[in-house]
Amino acid sequence: MGRAQDIGSSQSRATTNRTQQSGGSGGPFLRAVVIDLISDPSYLTDDELTALFSEISNPGILSGNASVPAFDPEADDVAKLRVLIPRNTLKVQIVTDGAGKGTLTPSLCFPFFSPHIQFPVKPGEQIWVYNDNPGSPYFYWMSRIVGPGFVDDINYTHLDRQILPGAEGVEPAFPNGDGTQANRTIGIDDTYETIVTESATGLSFTPETVPRFTRRPGDLALQGSNNTLILMSDDRGWGADESPGDSETSNASKTDEERERVLAGSIDVVAGRGRFLADPGSDPSNTSPKSVDNARGETETDKFFLNPTEGDPDFVRDSSRVYVSMNTDGDAKLGLEFPSIDGTDVSAVEQSPFVIVKSDEIRIVARKDGDNDINGSIKIVKEGEEGEDKAVIVIQPDGSILISGPKVSIGTGDTDDTQVLIGNDSSADHLVKGETLEEKLNALVDKLDGHTHPTAVGPTGPPVAADGPQVFPRGFDASFSEVGRVK
Repeated sequence: MGRAQDIGSSQSRATTNRTQQSGGSGGPFLRAVVIDLISDPSYLTDDELTALFSEISNPGILSGNASVPAFDPEADDVAKLRVLIPRNTLKVQIVTDGAGKGTLTPSLCFPFFSPHIQFPVKPGEQIWVYNDNPGSPYFYWMSRIVGPGFVDDINYTHLDRQILPGAEGVEPAFPNGDGTQANRTIGIDDTYETIVTESATGLSFTPETVPRFTRRPGDLALQGSNNTLILMSDDRGWGADESPGDSETSNASKTDEERERVLAGSIDVVAGRGRFLADPGSDPSNTSPKSVDNARGETETDKFFLNPTEGDPDFVRDSSRVYVSMNTDGDAKLGLEFPSIDGTDVSAVEQSPFVIVKSDEIRIVARKDGDNDINGSIKIVKEGEEGEDKAVIVIQPDGSILISGPKVSIGTGDTDDTQVLIGNDSSADHLVKGETLEEKLNALVDKLDGHTHPTAVGPTGPPVAADGPQVFPRGFDASFSEVGRVK
């Protein structure tokens, strides 16, 4: 495609443009506006890759090994670009010291962190860019820039709002700088809107209202942009007997009882905190954020409204949760009570290790994949001594199901007359063996058919039915279940 010479000689162009963009700043950290995300360069067409290389101000970032690529010396220039651009690369406009004003001169930024950690960032947001040498074409993006509390939003942050701050009840806008030509952040007046609407990856992002989260000092919290959280903390969460809507503090603040509890490390994997949102502009309830309509016709969290319990873990109302704890009152948190088994109470468990799974709909699936010779099983085991306190539920690959335990109760309620009890440790009546009962009844009928009584004139004959010699017919097997069997 006639670009090998350009790739190999791109360093000088990168140095010139880098100096212009930096505005003479000698610091290693620059500010930039995200234009687009290259999540996977293999999706870019040859024309898109060629245009990208022609457009960026630091093509030297791709020239390091492009002249003699180790993978294939005969590869064409576009193929070289496709393997030289790492996933999670950003196309950005440096805006430090006014470098983003006027005509855009985009740069390519490799991720600073390895693929083990990939931070969320969206077109139109501002990021930190690291460049350790002012003349080098190698830019590395680190993370989104954090804004003031009334601006920063885990879902989407438009940083220029800090220049023209809004107020509660005012529709959140998306200004470019302070709105004047002299003080724009990037391009021309509507450049932000152009970036958002024309970004290839922007269509894969969902703008929406997401609650803020308040952590404890020792927490490690990992959040996505759409109300997902992995929290490594100690035992925490609003339970069934608590009302977060009436609290003046977050459950990040420990109660006296919680401060006394030790060895309670917990991992909370949760999606959908504070999910029951009020209409935009209306005050929220419980742990929900206040939602507000913005100038793009979307909803976002009202950062001017303060709900002390916003985004707190809530075992009652959060959408879906997997909770792993060293020490918690799991049954109390969930508000669980249990019926008796054969007259024996089932007590709630307190201050114990728990794994809790809760959602509206739960599925446990063992895979069958004939193409790859996979046919799984499901086994649920309560450890114990065989015949004493061990219990097992097994679903085998052939579909066989085993429920094993000293006592099995099926039914509802707390009394024997609403439960079917199976096992050798029960005072309830025994199950009847059908074939054995049939054999005994047939023997009884045989005796009755030949039954006689002695009289003064001699023994009587056996009873005679109107339609034949047998008064007591057989056919007890007609009462047998075609499905259930016992032995």
